[in-house]
Amino acid sequence: MKLRYFLYAILLLLPYVFRDYTPDNELRYISIIDEALSNGSIFTFYNHGEVYADKPPLFFWLMMLSRTLLGAHIFWIYGLFCVLPAIGIIIVMNRWIQSEQPYSKHSPAGEMLLTTGIFLGAALVMRMDMLMALFIVLSLHTFYRIYWRRSKPRDKWLLPVYIFLGIFSKGPMALLIPLVSILLYAAIQKGWKHLPRCFGWRQFAILLGLCAVWFGGIYWEGGKEYLHNLLVHQTVGRGINSFYHQEPFYFYIRTMPYTFAPWTVTFIVLLWAGFRQKEFVSNLEKYFITIILSSLAMLSLVSSKLDIYFLPVFPFVVYLSVLQFDKITYWSKWMKVAIMLPYIVFALLFPFSGLIFKYVPFPIEESLNTLRLAMFLLMLCSLLSIYLTYRQLHRQAILCSAIGWLLFIGAGSFGISQLNPYFGIKMMGTTARETARTNGIEHFAYYKFRPGENLNIYLEQMPEKLESVDKITDKANQTGYLLIVRDRERRRESGLESQIKNYQSLGRVGDYEFFNVPLVRESEE
Repeated sequence: MKLRYFLYAILLLLPYVFRDYTPDNELRYISIIDEALSNGSIFTFYNHGEVYADKPPLFFWLMMLSRTLLGAHIFWIYGLFCVLPAIGIIIVMNRWIQSEQPYSKHSPAGEMLLTTGIFLGAALVMRMDMLMALFIVLSLHTFYRIYWRRSKPRDKWLLPVYIFLGIFSKGPMALLIPLVSILLYAAIQKGWKHLPRCFGWRQFAILLGLCAVWFGGIYWEGGKEYLHNLLVHQTVGRGINSFYHQEPFYFYIRTMPYTFAPWTVTFIVLLWAGFRQKEFVSNLEKYFITIILSSLAMLSLVSSKLDIYFLPVFPFVVYLSVLQFDKITYWSKWMKVAIMLPYIVFALLFPFSGLIFKYVPFPIEESLNTLRLAMFLLMLCSLLSIYLTYRQLHRQAILCSAIGWLLFIGAGSFGISQLNPYFGIKMMGTTARETARTNGIEHFAYYKFRPGENLNIYLEQMPEKLESVDKITDKANQTGYLLIVRDRERRRESGLESQIKNYQSLGRVGDYEFFNVPLVRESEE
């Protein structure tokens, strides 16, 4: 069992070994922790001098500790802070359902969860969401154990700590999701009298005390304005009338078909079968349904919405679905066909790989063999899953397909490095730095593109952002420089293309080209 988790972690870490940082969030986090370490700040964070109160400190602390101990940014180490919480969620959920329903010992729920849409994406991208989801799962599990008197003495003290660590990882949803779920479940069970035993004034005091220490640290370092930004602007502002990611209330319903892929149809079949046979009768299933519906309602009412905000609810949807396997007494033909749909699609990827590769919008010739091998492994597992489903071995079929997905990710990782120039900016930044040194250029500028603000990590200086074509000439009046231009801006702005054609091109990496913009002499004017 432990070996299985270890192998899953290795397969999920492989992309971190070979791929570049994403230009937006991941590279921004690197820049932020470098600035924090340089400034000696602990509770407050800044991005190029501007307040960055979007995220609490815990994830940044882990990155800062790693950076300090190892002396460098090591991407796969940062990846551990996402992959290990994902594995941790699976371990907690597996033990939870096995303690309630021992026959679920060989459930494929963990593998389904690990390969489900946004959950898999959150494990493969450096974000705080998976860490928060782990603490939400731990807090909800701990409450359930306390409520039904199956807890250990330490659990009642761990509950407020888990809730705080969730808040300390990402924000207030780590409080709201457990709080609303707990209150609603107590109301459904008519167990209000048990709430003081589960979360009394002592637990409440621990939670408030931990928050007070955090907020006090913020006030000490950043003052009243930073604290107001965190508690009001980033919390209340996003919740009521968001300035960021504002979406309609039905957003999560609309996105579920692809966020739960490739198992969307499987979940629908299993949940439909459970409702049809009225099998949701256990306390555990009622608790999971309460968490799912209350969280969906609450997240839908919050103004700011992203697919990944629903991440903490995914484990409960997946495990509730899989719990229905042993309760379904009859598998109709349409149910079997529906569950086989993803296997059929996966099996067809390899035979049609040539056609698929034709529509990839960037060169992948160097990675073709690696990608074909990854698709071949997925096809083999998918064909086996189709056969197992035909034999009504549904658990084994799902497990086989999920392993196929993980093998696909692991094998495909070895071809990522050839694609880095089109997804990241590390190669572009280091090449621009060496190009400037070779040509005796001391200054840098970039035209508009957003990730350029974090190029200082590779250029060893802060480049200037040019917002208009006129600024290109204005800067040339002050100094000569290397200008970095992205193809997207060149396609959108005809004036940009006519301007940069006057300058010498020094090279290209991926979608970015470098130009030598010399100093404009007075005589030239």
